[in-house]
Amino acid sequence: MRIEFEDGDLVADRVVEACTFAERSRGLLGRDAIEDGEGMYFANCASIHMYFMRTALDVVFLDAELRVTRVYRKLRPWTTASGGGRAKHTLELGPGSLPEGRPAIGERLVIAEPPA
Repeated sequence: MRIEFEDGDLVADRVVEACTFAERSRGLLGRDAIEDGEGMYFANCASIHMYFMRTALDVVFLDAELRVTRVYRKLRPWTTASGGGRAKHTLELGPGSLPEGRPAIGERLVIAEPPA
């Protein structure tokens, strides 16, 4: 899937949704790096752990309307993170993937399919 800012600017164009228990449990574990444009989306997930990760991640927590509740840049392995009381979903991206100053708290993201 493709995730954009509400103004149409790209966040990531190769995002996989973790749907099954196995996908959600594995997440991005075992990866030495995440390429630009790659990411993983977790619906109904308001906190994460970075145990056993090999690389840092940029992490965006979203509420039910996909508005940003919290942003972690270059979250290191062996840490945990929470999106706060309103968080419902999590987007994990490679470290340094997010542009400077974006997304802002309250900014809405849009999930779209890649163009045909």
